[in-house]
Amino acid sequence: MEHRKHRDRIHFQEVVVDHSLELTHAEMHNKSLVTSLQEQMLAKDIDLGPKNADGVWGAFTAAGLKKFDQAPELKREMLANARKAADEHKADVKNPSFDNSPGMTEALRRDRSRYLDELKNPKLLDEILAASHLETGDKQAFTESLINRASMGNEKGEPISVYEALHNGFYGPVNQGGLPGEIKKLTSADREGFKHDLKAVLDGSNKVGLATDQGLRGGIHGQAWQVSGEWYGNHTGSKHWVQEKVKEAAAISNSLSPAPVHVDPELATNKQVARGRMASMSASPPI
Repeated sequence: MEHRKHRDRIHFQEVVVDHSLELTHAEMHNKSLVTSLQEQMLAKDIDLGPKNADGVWGAFTAAGLKKFDQAPELKREMLANARKAADEHKADVKNPSFDNSPGMTEALRRDRSRYLDELKNPKLLDEILAASHLETGDKQAFTESLINRASMGNEKGEPISVYEALHNGFYGPVNQGGLPGEIKKLTSADREGFKHDLKAVLDGSNKVGLATDQGLRGGIHGQAWQVSGEWYGNHTGSKHWVQEKVKEAAAISNSLSPAPVHVDPELATNKQVARGRMASMSASPPI
């Protein structure tokens, strides 16, 4: 009896992976890309846990993105938007207004001095501190941008009060009535720590690069930069204010620079000759 060996034929089906629907390991650690992706998911009412759009890839973000597996075109669009946001962030040129020279420090100190009396109000200070907790967590950066926007002023370019800048509709948590509850959580240690942040701002700090806008990257038009994980930029119309501060800083820097010392060439030559004679005499052996 003839035995015949049958060789099974295995057909391998080629699996094509659509990389436009997947994130690489490096992309999962790209803060700008993940933040953009999280913001898009939040806009679609996806629960991302208590931290929301923090730019950190975690279980909530992974689970949220997986929900879009059944809608590949929408998922592809979201990932494309996130990658574009990451590229834009990479291309952002460092803000030239990140100037911490003595001239800029003095220009900002003078500009903010108009608010010294207003910022002695304990109630207003509690509101600013509470708002900083709700918005960014970086109290100094938040307060800088708030006061910058107050100084930039209204549509006529006239400075407004810090209170008005805080309550004119710019801050979402303030609009939603979040201040009273957050103020109740403030401790004496919070208030004491804020004194140092406020002093730094009133002394002319420039941690946010003359920023007058702050929030989500997609809501900031034009160039944007991150400070302590928060996006900052400039409001449309604030260009003139920024330019004025840069000019003022330059003028102050020039006034602080020491005047050049004019040396009479003939006098300098005489001094050099005198030094040579003294050196010669000291080097001569005693008689």
